[in-house]
Amino acid sequence: MRSTAALVLILSPVAPLFALTWDQTTIERDTMGEKVNAEFHFTNKAAVPVRIQAVQTSCGCTVAAPQKREYAPGESGTLPVTHDPEGRTGVRAYRITVRTDEDGAKPDELILKVNIARQIEAGVRVAVWEQGEERAAKSIPFKIDARSPVAVTGAQPEKDLVSAEVVDGPAPGEEFLKITPKEDVAPGQTRIRLVTEPPLHDSVSGLFFAVLR
Repeated sequence: MRSTAALVLILSPVAPLFALTWDQTTIERDTMGEKVNAEFHFTNKAAVPVRIQAVQTSCGCTVAAPQKREYAPGESGTLPVTHDPEGRTGVRAYRITVRTDEDGAKPDELILKVNIARQIEAGVRVAVWEQGEERAAKSIPFKIDARSPVAVTGAQPEKDLVSAEVVDGPAPGEEFLKITPKEDVAPGQTRIRLVTEPPLHDSVSGLFFAVLR
C-alpha cells in the first residue's frame, strides 16, 4: 500500500514553480493627470491548470483584477490594471502582487511606472510687497504643458487682499498671473488658485501666493 501511495504521488502532476510566464513585468505610462490603463499579458507554461488566488496593489489608487481565476495548460491571459493619479505628480511606481496556487512559489511582482506631468509650471509662485513698497501690480509667469488639454480661464484669490487676472504671454502656452493689491488693505497673505477647464487638483495646477507686509 505504501509503495502504491508513493507511486501515485510521484505520478500526480504538480504545477512547477512560476508556471505563469509574463510577457513583461514592468510597464511605463505617461499621463497628464487622467486615468492610466495597462495590461500585463501572461501564459500558463505548466502541464496542469493554475489558479490565481489573489491580486494586491501597493496603493488604493491602483486597481488590478484578472479576467478570470483559473488557466489551463498553455492558456494565455491578461491582467488589466487601472491607475488614478488623484492629483499626484512626478514619476511613481506601483507594485502589483499576484499569488497563485503553486505550492512553494513566491508571488509574482509586477510594476506599473507612471510619469504624471505637472500641467502648469512656474519657477516662482509668490509675489511679495515689502512694508513701504508701492502696491503696484506684479506678474508671475507660468507655462501650460503643450500636451495638456487644460485651458486657464481666470484666477481666484482666497482673501479679499488682491485682485488677480490671467494675461496672455508672448508665445502659445505662456501666461502671466497679474496680481494687484487692493487699496487700503492691512498686511496679510492669500493663496490664489487658477481657474481651469476642466478643473485641476491644486497639487497639479499649483497654488500661487500674494504676501503684503
